Amino acid sequence: MFADFHMMGNLTQFPDYRAYAQDKFLCNISIAVNRTKGADADYYNLTAFGEKADYIHKYATKGQRIYVEGYMSQKVYEKDGKKQRATNYTITKVELCGDGKARAQDENQRKAEQAVQQAQPEWATAPNEMPMDDQLPF
Repeated sequence: MFADFHMMGNLTQFPDYRAYAQDKFLCNISIAVNRTKGADADYYNLTAFGEKADYIHKYATKGQRIYVEGYMSQKVYEKDGKKQRATNYTITKVELCGDGKARAQDENQRKAEQAVQQAQPEWATAPNEMPMDDQLPF
C-alpha cells in the first residue's frame, strides 16, 4: 500500500548519512511536526536516497525547519507469532526552510574544525606518541 505525504517540521537530530551499496547513499532524518499550537508534536522518521540524501546531508542541521514530500509504504510482517506493521516514509522532494544563518554557522564551524585538524602535526593529536628528546634533530 502506498500513500503520498506532505510534511513541514523541524529536524530533531543531525541527519544520519550512510552508504547502503557501492556509491549509493541514504540519509535518515527525524522530524517533529506540530499540528496545532500548544499541542504535542508528532515525530516521524523519514529516508531519502541519492541526490536528496546528499542535499540533506550537506545543508540540513538539527533544529532546522524542513518541508518534505514523498510516499509512505506499510509493511506487514510476523514476529513471535503476532502480526506487526511498519510504516516507511520515503522522501521524493525536500526544501530547507527557515534560518540560513544557523546552517552557515554550523558549516563554518565544521570547516574551522577540519582546518585545525589538518594544520596540527600528527604527534600533536596523540600525546602518548610524542617524539622523545633524543629523537629530535636539534
